[in-house]
Amino acid sequence: MNIFSILQNLIRFSIVVLIVIILSALSYFSYNWAQSDILFRTQLAGGLLTTFTGALLGVILGLEVNRFRDKLEKIRSDKKALSRANMLLELVDKELEENQLYISEMHGHLGKGKSARLDLWEHAETMVDSLSFNAYHMLIEKKVQDCLALEQEGSLHSLYQLLNRLSHRVRQAKAEHSYVLGYSGNQARANELRNEILTLVEETLSCLRMFRNS
Repeated sequence: MNIFSILQNLIRFSIVVLIVIILSALSYFSYNWAQSDILFRTQLAGGLLTTFTGALLGVILGLEVNRFRDKLEKIRSDKKALSRANMLLELVDKELEENQLYISEMHGHLGKGKSARLDLWEHAETMVDSLSFNAYHMLIEKKVQDCLALEQEGSLHSLYQLLNRLSHRVRQAKAEHSYVLGYSGNQARANELRNEILTLVEETLSCLRMFRNS
């Protein structure tokens, strides 16, 4: 039990005692008022006023203690949330750094040669399979993204959406490459697919660099 809990319990006990005293004083005051002289009435009224004043001060003190304790708890809670957010952001940055390396390697392989080949798509698929989204999902699950600036939160969300889109498009392009070459022998369309994905890869790399350098 911390000092605030002890103080709060003490104030509650004091208020109860004061209420009992007030009720007793009121009863005594009502009973003896008609039978007492002026001096006695003055002393009784003064004592009652003192009791009421003490009770009022106790209530005010109790409210202020509660308010101060709530503020202190909020500060502690905000510090913990910020600490968790910073830790998770470090994991996210590390995750993005690794994802950037995979995409850079994919970009280098897809850009080789003048024609699209199945082995290039197989390598590209291996690279997107290596992409990680775990740190970002953890950031969302822990609900600490609110600690980020609104613009930063939006940029991070858009970046991971772009990574997810790239992952799906590479798999689709690999399947379409196999179809257009295997069934129609359309090398021109296969090359167009490679160029489309290369453009998306370059866009993703650019967004990654901008976000990590911001």
